[in-house]
Amino acid sequence: IFWDPQYAGKYTITWKTANRGNADAAQSFYERILIKNLTSGEVLLDQENLTTNALPVNSTLARTNSVKTSTAGNYLVRVTTDSRNNIFEYDATSHASAERNTVDASFQITQIYNIAAGVNPAGAGTITGAGQYVIGSVAELTATPVTTDKPYTFLNWTENGTFQTASNTYRFSVTRDRQLTANFTLPVFQISAVSQPAVGGTVTGAG
Repeated sequence: IFWDPQYAGKYTITWKTANRGNADAAQSFYERILIKNLTSGEVLLDQENLTTNALPVNSTLARTNSVKTSTAGNYLVRVTTDSRNNIFEYDATSHASAERNTVDASFQITQIYNIAAGVNPAGAGTITGAGQYVIGSVAELTATPVTTDKPYTFLNWTENGTFQTASNTYRFSVTRDRQLTANFTLPVFQISAVSQPAVGGTVTGAG
């Protein structure tokens, strides 16, 4: 089972159908492939294909199929050769015991979420820890003010305007996509001014 990174969500299943008996399989037979998400119960593929190739003793036929999915879960891959019982098989005991032509394999898709973060105001700080996380893992984002130009300090983390924490390091369990904002602020000072003497003039701009 191969995941193809060039095509999002594409999984390619390859296998070989082999004749391990002592007689050629000269007639046509069907082969069934079932791919099912065991977590959700969804059946992605349940398909029978007619094989017209002869299959001599100790020879094999290369097989491949593919599906596209990005849904998280545990997946069953089941291949059944001679699924319609077209070819008689015997193992010195019975046809029923010889007709064991099913093999199971599995693969897992783990949900991955995007944790994005921005800075407000722009250029006031830097963020580490944003990126993709597996569901249930712990994300840790750290906001650091940039003080080379102005004396910014960290204020808080918000999401869609809603306060999250006042700590510059934000740790949380990942259960969904998130868009966080690290907010920074500048110190505010009170400037008072009076004229001396009081009747000598007026002052504006204090505050």
